[in-house]
Amino acid sequence: MLSKLLAEDYHIQIATNGAKALDIAAGVNPPDLVLLDIMMPEMDGYEVCRRLKANELIRSIPVIFVTAMDATEDEEKGLSLGAVDYISKPFQPGIVRAWVRNQIERKRAEETMLEAQMRTATVLDSIADTFYSLDNKWRFIEVNPAAEKDPFGRPATELLGKVIWDLYPDLLGTRIHEHYLNAMKNCSLEHYESKSPLNEHWYEVFMYGRRNGIDVYMRDITERRQAEDALHQANKKLTLLSSITRHDINNQLTVLIGFLSCMNRNREVNRTPFLNQDIITTLDMIYYPTCSFESSHVEISRCTG
Repeated sequence: MLSKLLAEDYHIQIATNGAKALDIAAGVNPPDLVLLDIMMPEMDGYEVCRRLKANELIRSIPVIFVTAMDATEDEEKGLSLGAVDYISKPFQPGIVRAWVRNQIERKRAEETMLEAQMRTATVLDSIADTFYSLDNKWRFIEVNPAAEKDPFGRPATELLGKVIWDLYPDLLGTRIHEHYLNAMKNCSLEHYESKSPLNEHWYEVFMYGRRNGIDVYMRDITERRQAEDALHQANKKLTLLSSITRHDINNQLTVLIGFLSCMNRNREVNRTPFLNQDIITTLDMIYYPTCSFESSHVEISRCTG
């Protein structure tokens, strides 16, 4: 009856005893769902279910017991062995179809989610940047290999399940702590750059607050910050050098122009001009641009484009 009822929507495989059922379940094409009678010869449904769940390869297949037994203790026994539900005889066709459809859709959704989680885990394990997740109690629930090295310096086995503030009390009261609190409270994105007190490295941090926790992605930017600091120091030295150079040139030109002006006035009094006025004008043209030399020096900066 069940075969005829479900054959229109599903591919059905039938076993008339427990051993055959186990062979089918462990075969090349394992089923998406097992409908299992309790009363069977040689091996009852409870034992079949127990063996199914003991096999790591097929234990995820959902099992629904089909039975005329409706005692509470029988139902509890089946559920304790891993069954997901009971169908009692005599059954209603519409109810059976709904139960089967719901269980198959649920299993496929779980498989899809598991595949997505595995792909995500593969990507996170392969990247060189730090990634970790905390639950809403501030406990580590996921840590990729990069995070084990920097900034935490501990294997995942020592991090998972532990509260971050208990392991790293130096973070309390810091700017990093404030970003954690804001992300958790507002379920928002916190993006910032900061030096970690755990290893003195600079990180660019993307912190994603969720209703039930936080995901944190960190990129080490220590080399970039060191390069920026070096450029800043170079600019300071360049500014100082330009100031000294301008001062020295101005001093020498001021003395020279003054001397030549005096000599020229003296020659004019004696009606024997010593210098042509064009020489004074030329020296002025050299002198005055040096006054703005410091403000027009070339500044070194990091290209952010």
